[in-house]
Amino acid sequence: MKTMKLGKTGMDVSRIGLGTWSIGGGSAWGGDHDLQTVVDTIREAPKAGVNLIDTAPGYNFGNSEKILGKALEGMNREDVKIITKCGVTWDQEMKGDLFNK
Repeated sequence: MKTMKLGKTGMDVSRIGLGTWSIGGGSAWGGDHDLQTVVDTIREAPKAGVNLIDTAPGYNFGNSEKILGKALEGMNREDVKIITKCGVTWDQEMKGDLFNK
């Protein structure tokens, strides 16, 4: 897998990343997925050379982050680079607000 520097951080990241939008489940996020399949996929990514994992607290109200945390248990933390973002928060009616306090 080819890598590149992430901005000015000096970190080497894979050119292909693993996105976690849909792993949190729910219809707006791509439907429900088998939890063990999701965990296995995340754990296999570094073996395939993918070390960049994208998540955000807005992905199914934080559920994607919780599942990602479960998948990373017992893994070498140096094997992955987790990137996230902030700004959009969702309420239960699926109304997104930017930089909600």
